[in-house]
Amino acid sequence: MNVTGLRSVKSQYNFPMRKVLVGVVSAVMLISSMHSSSAVEKLDVIISVDEDHPFLPGYEFGTSGTLGDVWSLDVEVLDTDGDPAEGAVVRVYLGKKSVGTGRVGFNGVAKVKLNLNKLGVQTFKVVASDSEPAGKGETIFKLKVNEPKMVRVFSPVKNCEGSKCENRLRPDPKLIMDAGCNDVYRYWTSYTTEAIKNGGDFFQDPKLVPPATWPFTTTKRRGPMFAMWTGSTEFPFAQWVIDQASVPTGDDQDMRGFYDEPLGTQALCQNDSGELIVLK
Repeated sequence: MNVTGLRSVKSQYNFPMRKVLVGVVSAVMLISSMHSSSAVEKLDVIISVDEDHPFLPGYEFGTSGTLGDVWSLDVEVLDTDGDPAEGAVVRVYLGKKSVGTGRVGFNGVAKVKLNLNKLGVQTFKVVASDSEPAGKGETIFKLKVNEPKMVRVFSPVKNCEGSKCENRLRPDPKLIMDAGCNDVYRYWTSYTTEAIKNGGDFFQDPKLVPPATWPFTTTKRRGPMFAMWTGSTEFPFAQWVIDQASVPTGDDQDMRGFYDEPLGTQALCQNDSGELIVLK
């Protein structure tokens, strides 16, 4: 059976969401021929991608992943009666190495983080086991992991207001759009701790968790990256290009440099084919 494509959308702004089956290549259910009192119950294991990307609100899951990314899987485990196998332990293996684990909740689903840290087509085995009553089930799925695309779009500039100057990063929106990133909902940024500290009211939410940094497989931060353009209809990418490139005339406001970023800013975007692009 071929792997079914992964595609799921959800963001912090409540866009439509759906859960899509990852693609079960085969399922090996363990049925013992021992006496019924010691038989091992068959468990059904169904894999799907979580509706939320751990760090990128609005990210659209496709048929492949990107090296350095982290996905979250929903592993549904059901007993022979079709009921949730609450308490069962789920482990994900790449070869003989365990690369993720979780425990099935009351809803029958275990959430497992999957680090994409190896290139090529990866075959993952998912094993669910329970002790009360004894049960086991497993399935495998395949996922292609691609090298991340790096595009240089920032240039260092000196931004001065009066006698006060600071070094900033100026994005070139045309280069960003040429890379295929033209969706206002799929452009994300992350800032240094110092930039957040000095960022004014925008960053002063007491519940704010510092946004993760790329690559996500090694980040120590747990917060989502900022979806800079999400919800904005006044300043789409096309207008951004015009603003950055246009010399003001008459009473027009000079918008050049309006979108400059602090030093150390990271930016990611996703093109229409689902490719995750690192902007440098």
